[in-house]
Amino acid sequence: MSNIKIGIIGCGNMGGAIARGMVRKKVASARAISLSDKDIRKADGLAREIGSHPASVESLVKISDIIIIAVKPQDFRGLAGLIKGKIAGRTVVSVMAGKRIKDIYGALGKDSQIVRAMPNMPAVIGEGVTCIAYRGRIKQLCKVREIFESIGKVVELDESHLDAVTAVSGSGPAYLFYLADAMIEAGKSAGLGEKAARELVLHTLHGASALLKHSGMKPGDLVLKVASKRGTTEAALSVFRKEGVKHTVRRAILRAKKRSQELSSGDK
Repeated sequence: MSNIKIGIIGCGNMGGAIARGMVRKKVASARAISLSDKDIRKADGLAREIGSHPASVESLVKISDIIIIAVKPQDFRGLAGLIKGKIAGRTVVSVMAGKRIKDIYGALGKDSQIVRAMPNMPAVIGEGVTCIAYRGRIKQLCKVREIFESIGKVVELDESHLDAVTAVSGSGPAYLFYLADAMIEAGKSAGLGEKAARELVLHTLHGASALLKHSGMKPGDLVLKVASKRGTTEAALSVFRKEGVKHTVRRAILRAKKRSQELSSGDK
């Protein structure tokens, strides 16, 4: 475990997930983590939970080698006013949606090193996927990777792909939850009780996801393994094809990407 000091500004769901992941995976000791939030109760509660310590933004910036900004995008302007000119040589990691690297440099100045990270919701249980993007040489890049590996998988891409990442993995959990809800409701319509329908759907989705991950097979090939000719699965798939489900999913994800681009450009 290194002696690098890490500060997290914003102790909501994602800031909390990152702090817990680091301690759980021993990426950083609790004593090396400082926590700050405009709601001091959040910072105090998380600090007590993981054995860390709360701090003001000013003191956190002063002692941290890596500063993770996990505030809401609309709160960034005020935060930038507090820390600009005080972060020379620090690595600043933003998990704010819609805030581009050039905008963060513009707000904080070019004397820091900026990494943009985009984790998704399953990070709260250590099963997320995070895309990281940066420009030039980042001194603490290996440590940044370790931090996000503590909450799941890390993928590095150019920032130009982050709107697509938002649409696919950032919003992706909601698509699966939507499918699960539809399957549960359909199960109930088919005569199952709610408890049985929920249990069957959740374990089916979990098992299918694990099989897809570990089999190394393409999703389409696995579909063919489940669906026999003139069987029940093929009957269901024929409805999906007739209703254009694959095309609908594609259009939905491209619409999510477009909305991400709109938000990044300031078009609210």
